[in-house]
Amino acid sequence: MAHAAMLGDLGEDFPFDVSDGVFLLFWGTVLIGKLIFICAIGEQMRSESSRISDALQAGITRYPDMDPSVKREIQWFICQTQRQEIRFGAFDLCYFDLTTMNRIIASGMTCIVVLVQFSAIAAHGRSQLK
Repeated sequence: MAHAAMLGDLGEDFPFDVSDGVFLLFWGTVLIGKLIFICAIGEQMRSESSRISDALQAGITRYPDMDPSVKREIQWFICQTQRQEIRFGAFDLCYFDLTTMNRIIASGMTCIVVLVQFSAIAAHGRSQLK
């Protein structure tokens, strides 16, 4: 019975109507947009951190005659920014940047390919049942 329901031979109506489909499509688009926005912000934070470190190093080399205590503080801050990478994440479980977005897209495409393959197998099995 479960196999027949998967193949669509049960003859029951689909439990969703068009308005449910439109709502789910809209909601999925909103969630994907939020994920893309969060990943873009995370990537900007990471690149901004390295840009600040580079700018401070350029400032030290451009002005070699600055006060030694200020220079020492700037060097300490540069060292600190290089050791602690600024990344936008969730409890060190995953980080939101372009790498994460690429991985999400790749896994989504893999799921779509698998579903298309199962659909082809189900269609072939349905044609042999008739």
